[in-house]
Amino acid sequence: MDCLKGKNTPDPLQNFINASVDDFLSLTDAEILKEVRDGEEDPEELAAEMQRLAQQAIMEHGRGRFARARAQLASRKLSGGASRLTNLSLAEKERVIGQFSANDPRLRGRLTLAARMGHGASEQEIDGVLEDLIELGVIDEAGNPQ
Repeated sequence: MDCLKGKNTPDPLQNFINASVDDFLSLTDAEILKEVRDGEEDPEELAAEMQRLAQQAIMEHGRGRFARARAQLASRKLSGGASRLTNLSLAEKERVIGQFSANDPRLRGRLTLAARMGHGASEQEIDGVLEDLIELGVIDEAGNPQ
């Protein structure tokens, strides 16, 4: 396992880290429990602490995403709610979606299937897709990839 990327020359520290990680990953669950118990640690307490730390990290990440979304929503409300994309022509909107779908085979497949079935998306549906892409942070208000 190569823990430190980007170095072309052998590094003793990198070799040590890689060997240590490989050694740890080769241990069975029983061997890990024995190591923990031999170190006078309670495996249940240790597992509970790891669970708590993971949950705390997840919650903090969620709070950060929520704060960013709230700020974007407030910004959008101040600017009148609509992005600059809604002011573009239908052809320009389709171009923006086409650029994005070129990198997303699943979306491209859905758009192609809809076109084959004669169900072209309405301008309102395209606006909805564009607004979703903006909210997800995939494109900016001008339709540029982020």
